[in-house]
Amino acid sequence: MNQYKSNDIKLAELAQEIGDFNCAVTYYSKELTRLRMYSGGSTYKEKATNELSLKIESLTQ
Repeated sequence: MNQYKSNDIKLAELAQEIGDFNCAVTYYSKELTRLRMYSGGSTYKEKATNELSLKIESLTQ
């Protein structure tokens, strides 16, 4: 995920830093939805999707 950071990822990271985990989950989920709609079949997409899913899962527990 270091190659590309959308504004949603930046906002999610900021929200996570200040402790607003609901907001972080919202923005990570928006980016995850965007990635899943991407029609390319790159390994970056798979890696990024897995990383975002794990982040969302860890924040919701």
